[in-house]
Amino acid sequence: GVIWLCQPMMHVFREDYFLGWQFVPFLTLASMCTCLNNFLNSVYVVYKRSTSSFYTMLVGAVVNLVLNFLFIRWFGPWGVTMASFISLLIVFLLRAYSTHGLLEIDFHPAWMLLNLGLIFVEIAMLFKLEHWVLPVTVLTFAICLLNFREVFAMVEKLLEGIEVQLGVSYEEFLKTHKPDFAKKTAGTGSSVSTVFLIFLK
Repeated sequence: GVIWLCQPMMHVFREDYFLGWQFVPFLTLASMCTCLNNFLNSVYVVYKRSTSSFYTMLVGAVVNLVLNFLFIRWFGPWGVTMASFISLLIVFLLRAYSTHGLLEIDFHPAWMLLNLGLIFVEIAMLFKLEHWVLPVTVLTFAICLLNFREVFAMVEKLLEGIEVQLGVSYEEFLKTHKPDFAKKTAGTGSSVSTVFLIFLK
């Protein structure tokens, strides 16, 4: 969704900043890799393997330096985002491999490759097609549909966690607390609170 909306969102800012959308796609992928790396780093912390964390980070830093040196020469400032993504992806692959014996995590590599391939196609459309809106929109929704089951399962786990914290089901929580909650947020214009209540309803 961030990649899909990166061009339209830039119209909110000054015209001078519009070309900044070109940095968004690979920075988004780099952020995704950062989240995965931080998650795997927690495995190192639990099993007291801080040296593995250091060495994988060091490899990523060296790769990042080399790729930045090359890509900035070839692609200009845009090359920085690609170099960051590739180096962080390498760190993720190294950590996924090295933690495999510590904690069994199935990342579904074939599924990840499929999603990554579709995202690369989406990025290519953004850069190459003049009329990109329709094909990129269709592809974005196709990616969302492909991952709907996983997203739905994640939402279910989130709601289960909320129930554990509250000690009751979220339906019961809404019945007992919704009037007070609505009264407290009345007149504040809190759209977040409204969305929260609608989402849990």
